[in-house]
Amino acid sequence: EAGVRVNVCPRSDAHYGIEDGMFAMQSAQRHGISPGLSVDNETSYSGDMFMEMRVAFYLQRVMGMHQQRCCGAEHHPVTLPAHGLLKAATLDGATCAGLQDKVGSLAPGKQADLILINAQDINLYPSGNAFGTVVHAAERSNVDTVIIGGRIVKRGGKVLGVDSERLRAAIDESREHLFAAAGYQPDIFAETFMPLESAK
Repeated sequence: EAGVRVNVCPRSDAHYGIEDGMFAMQSAQRHGISPGLSVDNETSYSGDMFMEMRVAFYLQRVMGMHQQRCCGAEHHPVTLPAHGLLKAATLDGATCAGLQDKVGSLAPGKQADLILINAQDINLYPSGNAFGTVVHAAERSNVDTVIIGGRIVKRGGKVLGVDSERLRAAIDESREHLFAAAGYQPDIFAETFMPLESAK
């Protein structure tokens, strides 16, 4: 009634082991809210919305099966359909940010933001359903073209207008500074990580 929106990050709670590790999609839906999907912490795991949709599907399905078969829960999670997950990752996410009149779907008067996925790529071919292909099979490598506000920023799988060498150099400089400030010695093959308080 107050117009409150809910944003969920399917991988976050499971990744960090917060409470039961389950994102709040089902709880929001029980209250009549269509949550948006997002990524919580790109420094811990990738900002991959394709993966976010798939993890949402898998977690919701396994929890629903478990609660329905084992616990007889009245409000067991229901399997999320592919078209609903795509909506959560696009229009519902835009609504969470208060941008539903500008982005999130293709409509007259909205900003022309879109991605073109190459459905001829072998991991997507042949495609029998557009929603299922995008949600259950596509990955970032299948994104051929990205258009933001009508401006092409990626074409033929290549990002345009970005000096990749300069960007990587800035990233390396920033990482080295942060590691040095924290007294952290990186080990690319480390099996465990030093707690941050111990690195000071």
